[in-house]
Amino acid sequence: MTEETSGNSSVNRIKKSILILLSVLPLVFLVSRIHKYKVDVPYWDQWNFIPILEKAHEKTLTFKDLWEPHNEHRIVFPRIIMLILADISDWNISYELYFNVVLAFGVFLLLVYQIKTTLVSFKISFSFWIIPVISIIVFSLNQWENWLWGWNIQVFLNVFSIVGATVVLANPNLSWWKFILAVLLTIIGTYSYASGILFWPIGIIILSLSPLSKAKKKLMVISWGIMGIICIYAYSLGYQAPPHHPPLAFFMENPLKFIKYVLTYLGTTPLTSDVNPQLVFLTGLTGLIVFVITSAMLLGYYKKKATVLLPYLSLSAYALASAVLTGIGRAGFGEVQAVSSRYIAFGSLLWISMLFFLFLLMKEKRNRYLFSALAGMVIFLVIQSSLHSVVLFRERQERLLPARQELLLLKNRELLKQIYPHLTNIDEEEFERQLEFLKRHRLSVFREQCP
Repeated sequence: MTEETSGNSSVNRIKKSILILLSVLPLVFLVSRIHKYKVDVPYWDQWNFIPILEKAHEKTLTFKDLWEPHNEHRIVFPRIIMLILADISDWNISYELYFNVVLAFGVFLLLVYQIKTTLVSFKISFSFWIIPVISIIVFSLNQWENWLWGWNIQVFLNVFSIVGATVVLANPNLSWWKFILAVLLTIIGTYSYASGILFWPIGIIILSLSPLSKAKKKLMVISWGIMGIICIYAYSLGYQAPPHHPPLAFFMENPLKFIKYVLTYLGTTPLTSDVNPQLVFLTGLTGLIVFVITSAMLLGYYKKKATVLLPYLSLSAYALASAVLTGIGRAGFGEVQAVSSRYIAFGSLLWISMLFFLFLLMKEKRNRYLFSALAGMVIFLVIQSSLHSVVLFRERQERLLPARQELLLLKNRELLKQIYPHLTNIDEEEFERQLEFLKRHRLSVFREQCP
């Protein structure tokens, strides 16, 4: 090995080490903020989980209890996971928060694997800066609601399942075992969050465009379609729209408000939830336009290998479809609701795909500076919003800590509205009974109390 070659090798190792360090930093920063600002107390919808905990302790829990819808969602698998975590931790909410981080880390690894596979297909050298970019978005603190609310296991489990199913289905050497794995992942996604039903038709498109033999492709498409019909039909059995939500006809009667809601939903990824919704709407509109343009350009450049881009087009379609489905059910709440930070986990799939497309276009050396500037702007906004979200982490802690203490003292019921917003609309005896159950079994805030 020559001295020059040795020097280049050393430089590459240093660059690789730096980029790996930069990839780890967002995760470390996230975990440190969760550890500092988490509040171990049931919050909002988690109070609806207590009846299931009771039945589990009484050995009377049935599948029907797990199957019952929560708002628009059938959260069968998240409920099972939360029951397991509650059993091993005496319902320490912190376990749910760190489980969400594990799921997000799984999403991160799947995306890195898919991008590396794509670059190999295009015979493009792997650029390690892509890993920090994905890490910055996946572990961004701006989706603070997901990081600090264990109930949102349903969000991360859905995204992990759908990203996993996409990576498996998009494999050009798709075997029947991998096909079954994709089906199982999509079932988990479907019964974790309502958006999961949208991946069944997307999966048909992926399979239809895959480079499989005609006979195998046809059989897989039919099998996938049958499973999708069964799952969606089962999902719809006994389903009723939440009575406190806007009527489903709202989006047809107010198409402009519906479109604005959808684009605002998509614009949350690079911004924080306390930003003016008008700015979030414009960001979502701009992001979607850039994604469409970059997609069209790449499909033109890589006509013979266009199917290699299918995973990113599919994940972006899932993000857009999730925004549309949410808008159908919730546009009546207004654009302020569309900036909820929990939606970032879905919308981020479109932004990650767009950034990767910008990277591929940079490699084509056409309008390189323009694409670099666009990518840099998005990355800057995500970093800035993530750092700013520490304020939102702290504000949430300051709201919930007094309410947690109130659960132990019960001197100022007004404070409980911070963790149980619908307290005034429920039976007082039911609330007392729930508290008594938690005390009797020493769960949640009561687990460290002396008997």
